[in-house]
Amino acid sequence: MKGIVAFMLLLLGSLVISTLVVMTALYLFISNTALKLRWNNKPKDSKLREGAVIEGEYEVKHK
Repeated sequence: MKGIVAFMLLLLGSLVISTLVVMTALYLFISNTALKLRWNNKPKDSKLREGAVIEGEYEVKHK
């Protein structure tokens, strides 16, 4: 009986640890992706107009 209880506790512990690891990995992946998206959508220049998204176009038109 003791062996079965010990085995069940071991199984439960490993399940909890693996769940925590998976959740942490998912959280890090999602937060990293969100940061990358936010970084890419941020305009590179504060004077940048909405139409001129490409840097080259901006430089050519305003030199």
